[in-house]
Amino acid sequence: MKKQLYILFILLSTSIFAQIPASEKAALQAVYNALGGASWTSETDANTADDWDFTGAVTNAWKGITLTSDGLHIKNLALSNNNLTGVIPNEIGDFTNLIYLDFSQNNISGMLPASFENLTQLLQLWLSGNQLSGSIPPQFGNMTSLTKLQLSSNSLTGSIPQELSNLSNLEDLALYFNQLSGTIHPDLGNLSNLTRFAVQHNQLTGVIPTTLATIPNLEWLYLNSNQLTGAIPWELSNLASLRFLELDTNQLTGSIPTQFGNFASLEGLHLNNNQLTNSIAVLGNIATLRKLRLQYNQFTGSIPNTLANTTIEELNLRNNQFSGTIPNFTSSISLTAFNFSNNFYEFDDFENEFPWYDTNIPGFYSGPQAKVNTID
Repeated sequence: MKKQLYILFILLSTSIFAQIPASEKAALQAVYNALGGASWTSETDANTADDWDFTGAVTNAWKGITLTSDGLHIKNLALSNNNLTGVIPNEIGDFTNLIYLDFSQNNISGMLPASFENLTQLLQLWLSGNQLSGSIPPQFGNMTSLTKLQLSSNSLTGSIPQELSNLSNLEDLALYFNQLSGTIHPDLGNLSNLTRFAVQHNQLTGVIPTTLATIPNLEWLYLNSNQLTGAIPWELSNLASLRFLELDTNQLTGSIPTQFGNFASLEGLHLNNNQLTNSIAVLGNIATLRKLRLQYNQFTGSIPNTLANTTIEELNLRNNQFSGTIPNFTSSISLTAFNFSNNFYEFDDFENEFPWYDTNIPGFYSGPQAKVNTID
């Protein structure tokens, strides 16, 4: 009986007296003060049960707070879409047991503190949809447990730090919609667990590193809307798991590599708005394609007949130099957008199919064409 009472006393003592370290509570106070806590949505709404009350103990009832199972540390800090304003304080690095941090979709400004490097157990960092500025600190490369790094839709500048290549557990790198510049460092190809590499809508320059083709599980590669130059590396065809490749709106030149016909999982290929030339015949070998955007280039030759036998849903070929016979897509049950306007076709090239296209494909556009229309 005494033993049972002792165990009960220990359990009660743990639940009553267990508390996070003073340094972590002070860090919470710093976050509250620096990010306008008094004006947070959770602090100004009618529900007071989740308010941050620093006169008492920190509990799981506080908005966005999850404690470790023993109640001794902050494990999760999730305050997305909560009207956070101001600058992230240096004390953010005092949450050394944190595994999840989400400040996304707020109005946070200023620079990212280097003290993030202390968060060596952090698995996910979500800071997207704010007004952050300045460069990405190279110290971010010390958060080696990270699986997700979400910094998209901010105003970050400077280059992508080479040190990010140290994040060997990273699965998702999202830096899109910023003002990042410089080249893509070849060492980023060392991110062997990456499934998404998303750096679109920045100001990146230079060539596409062939080392990106060594990331074995990469499914999404988004490099579009930058200022990349040079040829498309044929080595990208080695990405056996790749599903979406978006290289559009750059300054890429040359031909589509013949090895691209080897893609076994590719569903979306966006090469539009570049300076690419020559034939697209090799693309007819990709049976898995659903979305193909090639508009605003200088492609020549004919459209591969085999594209009509795929599950293609979107085919945009406008503003190129295609000519010859147009494949018959009237048996397609999935095609919802087909645009081959501003090429070198005549109406005779698709006269028989025109009524079906015009009736059954919502996004059908065929004209004008560069050649004289011979319709009577």
